[in-house]
Amino acid sequence: TGCKDSVLFSVNAAPQITTTTLTVCDDGTLQLAATPSGGTWSRINNANGTTGGGTISPGGLFTATSPGQVTVNYAKDGATATATVTVRALPSYSTSAPVEVCVNDEITLAATPSGGSWQVVSGPGTIVSSTKLKGTGQGTVVVRYTDGNTCSVDQSITVKPLPVISAGSDRTICSGESTILTATGPTGTSFSWDNGVSANGATVTPTQNTTYTVTGTLNGCSQESSVDITVQSLPSISVATGGSTTLCVSEQVSLSGSPSGGSWLSRNQGIATVVNGTVTAQSSGSTYILYTSNGCKDSIQITVNAAPEISGTTTATVNGTAPVLTVSGSTSGTWTSKNTSIAQVDATTAGQINPIGSGDTYIVYQDNTTGCKDSVLFSVNAAPQIT
Repeated sequence: TGCKDSVLFSVNAAPQITTTTLTVCDDGTLQLAATPSGGTWSRINNANGTTGGGTISPGGLFTATSPGQVTVNYAKDGATATATVTVRALPSYSTSAPVEVCVNDEITLAATPSGGSWQVVSGPGTIVSSTKLKGTGQGTVVVRYTDGNTCSVDQSITVKPLPVISAGSDRTICSGESTILTATGPTGTSFSWDNGVSANGATVTPTQNTTYTVTGTLNGCSQESSVDITVQSLPSISVATGGSTTLCVSEQVSLSGSPSGGSWLSRNQGIATVVNGTVTAQSSGSTYILYTSNGCKDSIQITVNAAPEISGTTTATVNGTAPVLTVSGSTSGTWTSKNTSIAQVDATTAGQINPIGSGDTYIVYQDNTTGCKDSVLFSVNAAPQIT
């Protein structure tokens, strides 16, 4: 019949995988794309000797499970396209790298392969150089290492606290005095002092103002604390020109202290008293006078000798009987008269006073050893006259 019929026959282009980046990190995912759309994705097991691991959903989401290469297939209308996905191995944190750091300390991070970069994901820490982590507070820091393939690994780093220690309170001591250095801290803390201090609790005698620093270490973390020891110069006592520290009862001596403005004290006021530096002898014996300035002291010894005491008749008459005076508190001394025209000391009889002329004079006895004196007023009456 020669009759005809015709149909329009359409041939679609072969499917093509359009994803240009066909690499993914282990445990990561990669969304694949292809044209024309509407096809189905699958994995070709062990294609071309591939060894990588991964799965792919019908919609093209590839999930990596182990490093290597995986061949995937895209099928549309009976036609297929294939591609090889490379699964990159994740970097690993070095087993020899530290996993602990103290607050304010730094550690060096390490991972393989080398050449990547570090960042802090969370926690109290900061990257202070390309490979160094500084702990900024107690807790856990998560750091992330990203290699040249943009694959990354996270690592937890423990930031340990510093021990809270104290070297003790600052103090002032006087020159020549000692003080004990005792640091305190949590149980188990070990202490190490500078300036040659042998051990915690050691006694030191600094000769000048000194700062002592102690380092306390607990669980590998160290903290420092310092104590200032101020050394105060000693005051000094001087005796007034012509004065003596050996006195007779009732005598005085003037002392001065340097620096001025300090306070005075007698250790035994029954022997000697002191007021504003003036010492007055009270009774025989020995005591110390203390001068205190800025909390430091100087002392000087004061010796008091007993004064001799004259007794006996202290009146006589010209050409009359010569009385003999006696003395107590002394075994060897010298008698003198202040006015020999009124009374004279006998040259042979100790203590005998010879009346010479009417009037009054003082008779003095001085101990030959101590130099202490006593005196009495001696009165001589005129000789009797028949008028």
